[in-house]
Amino acid sequence: MSFIKRNENVTDEDFRKNWEKEHSQKMLPLLKKYGALYYSQTYISHDGQRAISQSLFEDKSRTLDYDGIATIVFPSLQAAEDFSKDTEHSKTVKDDPKVWIQAGAARIMAGEEVVFLNQISSK
Repeated sequence: MSFIKRNENVTDEDFRKNWEKEHSQKMLPLLKKYGALYYSQTYISHDGQRAISQSLFEDKSRTLDYDGIATIVFPSLQAAEDFSKDTEHSKTVKDDPKVWIQAGAARIMAGEEVVFLNQISSK
């Protein structure tokens, strides 16, 4: 899981357009190459976060200050490591987005997911 912060000089609309339409298409062949099982992009609704914080936590919780979350599920940690070491991945993830994200502000999380409910069907 990667938490992404857009470059302050890029509009929300341009950030989403680039990430969803261009970056994702560059990522798909690489993800397939390493057997990725799932890839999604979540666009953060800052207004929605504030409303939920106020409603559920009486505005005492802190919201994450990110503009997007990328979730990738691999069949193994080894597959994820191999993916991250691929030189094409370096070009796509490290070089391509310099203009539209704040690389130093991004945060990465790796772990094992345990699913208790899944009622989402594919399109």
